[in-house]
Amino acid sequence: MGKQKTIHNFLVIVSILSILFLACLDNSSSMSKSSGSNVNSTSNQSGETTNSIGMKLRLIKAGSFTRGTNISEAWPDEKPAHKVTLTKDYYIGIYEVTQAEYKAVMDKNPSKVKGDNLPVNTVTWYDAVEFCKKLSEKTGEVYRLPTDAEWEYACRAGTTTKYYWGDNPDGGYAWHRGNSEGNIHPVGQKKPNAWKLYDMVGNVEEWVQDLQGGHPSEPQIDPTGPLPSKNKKEIFHMLRGMSAKDDLEFMRVTLRHFHSGGYPSRGFRIVKEIH
Repeated sequence: MGKQKTIHNFLVIVSILSILFLACLDNSSSMSKSSGSNVNSTSNQSGETTNSIGMKLRLIKAGSFTRGTNISEAWPDEKPAHKVTLTKDYYIGIYEVTQAEYKAVMDKNPSKVKGDNLPVNTVTWYDAVEFCKKLSEKTGEVYRLPTDAEWEYACRAGTTTKYYWGDNPDGGYAWHRGNSEGNIHPVGQKKPNAWKLYDMVGNVEEWVQDLQGGHPSEPQIDPTGPLPSKNKKEIFHMLRGMSAKDDLEFMRVTLRHFHSGGYPSRGFRIVKEIH
């Protein structure tokens, strides 16, 4: 009788332990799914990949954020603030495209300011698009310029402040007029944002995919900017991030402007689509 009771107690204990173990597994799975949906978390942006020519890219998870700003000093193209939702994950360049990388794909270097580890510069929007096209052909993957929304989402990196490091200017994060001596510098020398992306502001301005156009006021899902107008003789595209020739106060996450030409202060970074 005593032996049977001992066996019964043992089976009860085993059953309880099994239930607790399964509950822990379920809770762990739920926490993992919850963590993956938190767009302000830096842990869900930890994925990194390197393509066949050595370009490093960071995984950016889909999510929502507030694009633009309503602050008094904002330029017209920064307003109004509005909600944007990006429904697809993507990879974005950890660094601006360097001259060594550009030459590896295009077999030429249009930069006025030369140096293999300097960002490629003096490129037009069309030069940047052609680079992405040839890189796609070379690697068998799909590369393009980031959309304006993808760029700002990645630059902001989950923050809600004026700059991606806070509300006060800090030259430790960006090359600007006050610390650059008016020169472009090698990529990756300044502190990165929370998602470990370098030089998102300062150094060179970065072309994005979108045409010139103001922000809408209503929420947007995967916006790609306005369509080309047949009435315009010259097409203008958006530039983000400002350059080493600009004042530190203009390194706001939301600041953007437009142009058509390639100047020494203009470069780009790339996005790789995930299919």
